Amino acid sequence: MNRPSIGKPPSYTRHALADIPGLTQIDNVVLKFSCEYDLENNAYILNPGKLFLEGSNQLVPEGELKDSLEMLDRNGFIKLFRTIGSRLSQYQITTRGMESYLNAYLDDYQTLIRTVIALIVNRNMQSNAEIIAETDRPQRLINHVLDLLESNGHVALSKTMGGGIGIYNVSPALRRMLAG
Repeated sequence: MNRPSIGKPPSYTRHALADIPGLTQIDNVVLKFSCEYDLENNAYILNPGKLFLEGSNQLVPEGELKDSLEMLDRNGFIKLFRTIGSRLSQYQITTRGMESYLNAYLDDYQTLIRTVIALIVNRNMQSNAEIIAETDRPQRLINHVLDLLESNGHVALSKTMGGGIGIYNVSPALRRMLAG
């Protein structure tokens, strides 16, 4: 009996993926490419149509992309900005989403966190600009680490419209993290 040949697998199945608990393969691809784009472009607000469907970027079929975005939003990895009449909503990577991506894909992420803490505590750096200059890392990555420190109560941040972040109220717990 002749069987029809199996079609070519979807392009998103050809990418090496780390295991992120709770994510399907397609959700992982969407999160990975979204975070990579966000880090490279300091984007914050992402347009899924441009990122995944236009030109040679057609990584994910539109229906699967829409479902994936809904699931990533539902599970706190992204925040969708739903608008009436839009087939795909723009979105933002949440602290949880970026943290999941960085822990899975950035080999020296924990070292970077310790470096940022050391720069704040030992060198009294008080802005994201100083830390970016010292580490030569993307603004979006450093801003994420600072947001993470703030969400854990280790620092307070003052943010400006231009992307600047001031660091103040450094907690004793942050200083003790370096000793541990």
